[in-house]
Amino acid sequence: MPENISEVRPQNLIIESRERLFISGVTDIESFDEEQVLVKTVLGDMIISGKGFNVKRLDVESGDLELTGYVVSITYREKQQRQKGGMLKRMFR
Repeated sequence: MPENISEVRPQNLIIESRERLFISGVTDIESFDEEQVLVKTVLGDMIISGKGFNVKRLDVESGDLELTGYVVSITYREKQQRQKGGMLKRMFR
């Protein structure tokens, strides 16, 4: 979980009958095809797998996404946080 979760915008997921997905807190759609959508959110990258995906609505200002298709799975990838000091600092801990 992000360290400062209270400082980020809220994120909500609503799945209707595995055929319609509403997501808030979206910052970008990194990739999209009929079987997988990679969405950047305020709480990390989200990988949505399934069949027949179609983006119905994306509002970049509000961060709302509506997706239709058959949802098989939703997985989060944690945000990669940069380590300060670069490679040499990590080598000489």
